[in-house]
Amino acid sequence: MKKTIHISMFLLSALILLTMSCKKEPTDSDGQHNNPPDGTMKDVKIILPDGANYDLTGHEVLAGGVIQPVSKDGNSKVPDIKGTANIAYLFDKADNVVMAGFITDSTSTISAETTAKVILFYATSAAFSVDTIAKVFISKIGTVPETAAWMQNFSATWKANPLLFHKELT
Repeated sequence: MKKTIHISMFLLSALILLTMSCKKEPTDSDGQHNNPPDGTMKDVKIILPDGANYDLTGHEVLAGGVIQPVSKDGNSKVPDIKGTANIAYLFDKADNVVMAGFITDSTSTISAETTAKVILFYATSAAFSVDTIAKVFISKIGTVPETAAWMQNFSATWKANPLLFHKELT
């Protein structure tokens, strides 16, 4: 039990450090949001945990250096960069990172569970491995029983405190 708490605290600390270093890029000088060089965008869906009472008004998604607004129902756009895995970050209107998720050819959602995957991606150093390992990690990590249970637990924790990345660890 203590080991699980220590591992969870380590993973949470790793994500906090990573998200604190992530800053949104400013919008273009004309006030319009940045667009990818080739202009190809794909839909992304923000999925809140069942029963979560959270308002997405004023939120934005940052992915591939592009910032896009999020609709109240959780729809947005991200650059469609084929053959790669990118991480998209959801920011609230106060510029706090709220969630993250992988954007690949086959995935385009941001949720508490995808946020847990991103934490594990960095905590296990898969982010610093060859692309093959990263692709396998992203597609298979949710099938590991212990990881799936941890992701569900993280989702419940996020539901109770959506700004958990911005609370001091005690």
